[in-house]
Amino acid sequence: MSALMHHVRLGSGRPVLLVHGLGGNWRSWAPILEQLSQQREVFAIDLPGHGQTPPLAGEVSIRTLGDALTDFLEAQGLLGVDTVGSSMGARLVL
Repeated sequence: MSALMHHVRLGSGRPVLLVHGLGGNWRSWAPILEQLSQQREVFAIDLPGHGQTPPLAGEVSIRTLGDALTDFLEAQGLLGVDTVGSSMGARLVL
């Protein structure tokens, strides 16, 4: 799997990862980004096949999306980071 995933990184402080739901992208978090980034370093991603991240090759499932998310976290040194998910993103962060 590729660890490349489009994301925005804002603010400083203890990092938090935001994972959007099905059909969304990092902009799904726009209503809270400015305020949250005043206290935290925010990573808002585009999951594979959403926003500016290319789709996965082969099967697309919660398992393969979860693997791609884990690869991203490892590449960014973010394993164990606080996470927030919406809808499908919530299932992934669990």
